[in-house]
Amino acid sequence: YSSVMKTPHMGNGRDYTLIAWRRRSGHHICFSEDGLRWTDWSSEPVIPVYGDIGWYTYDNRDRLFRGMVKRILEVRGMQCRIQNWTESTDGYEWSLPRPAIVPDEKDDQWTEGNPNMNTQIYSIPIVRYGPLLLGFMDVFRCTDARDLSKAGVIDTQLVSSRDGRNWERVGDRRPIVGIGQRGSWDGGHVGSAKSL
Repeated sequence: YSSVMKTPHMGNGRDYTLIAWRRRSGHHICFSEDGLRWTDWSSEPVIPVYGDIGWYTYDNRDRLFRGMVKRILEVRGMQCRIQNWTESTDGYEWSLPRPAIVPDEKDDQWTEGNPNMNTQIYSIPIVRYGPLLLGFMDVFRCTDARDLSKAGVIDTQLVSSRDGRNWERVGDRRPIVGIGQRGSWDGGHVGSAKSL
C-alpha cells in the first residue's frame, strides 16, 4: 500500500511525497517533482516495524501529515489487526503510532461466541472534510481468526475525528459500502482508497 500526497511546501523537487511499506523494514518516504520519477529520502523507514498497511494524507488545514497504520494487538485473548494513528509536522519525524480504533464486544456480536471468529480493523484511509477528518474503515469479519487468517469478508464503515487522534463510529456501524452476494465479484471484499 502506498500513499501519494501533493506537497509543494516541502521544497524543490518535493512537489509530491509518497509513503510506502517495504517488506521487513517499515514505511519509507520518497519524493518526486512530477509524480512519475521518485527518489528515496533515506534507506531508513520513517515508521519502522508496523504492519504492511498504512494510509497517509497531508492535512492542509492543520499543516500536518497524518497516518493510519495497521498493527497486531491481542484483543480479548486473540491476535487482532487494529489501526493506529500517527502524525508528523515535517513528514520526516513521526509520532509513535497509538491505537485509534480497536474492535469491541459490539463488533464481535456476529460471531455468537465462536472463539475462532472475530472482527478486525484492516485499514482506514483518511481525508479532510471541512472541520472533520473522515475515515473509510475496512472492517474485516474474520471467520478463522487463528494465526491471523485472511478468511472472511470486508466491508467499509465510516469513522470521524476532529483531531486525528480520537475517532468515533458514524452511522451505527452500518456499512457505507457493502459487499455483494457470495460468489459475485464484490462478494467478499469491498475496500476503500484515498485521493490526493
